[in-house]
Amino acid sequence: MPFVDWAIIGAYLAGVLTIGLIVARRARASDDLVLAGRRIPAWAAAISVLATSLSGVTFLGGPQLAYSGDISYLSTNIGMIVGGVIVALVFVPAFYRMGVRSVYGVLEQRAGPVATRAASLAFLGGLAPVRRGNPGRGARLR
Repeated sequence: MPFVDWAIIGAYLAGVLTIGLIVARRARASDDLVLAGRRIPAWAAAISVLATSLSGVTFLGGPQLAYSGDISYLSTNIGMIVGGVIVALVFVPAFYRMGVRSVYGVLEQRAGPVATRAASLAFLGGLAPVRRGNPGRGARLR
């Protein structure tokens, strides 16, 4: 990569680090930093969850792959959008009411720390095939 590219990446990382340090100094508790002190309304947090899971690739690459006959990426993202709406409408407000940050917080409140660790390990174990680059065969239309 040319030096200019490295300089831009370095400037970006320095900027992100600077902003992070400034914001971290203002935070009195971890909830202030991670959850904005729980001052964000549930609907705004839900939109943030949906926006985080989407990208330009979802809208550009998915249709292109589907047109070429591979519907696996598109079908996965349609399911992810439907799931995101359910998370936004059901789970985010419930997390707000329970005062937890994630499903692991709910699990810890209801089943204890051993169940939370077991669920975390199961999740990481489920990521192993994806990390190896073999999440399964894509569905093809012919």
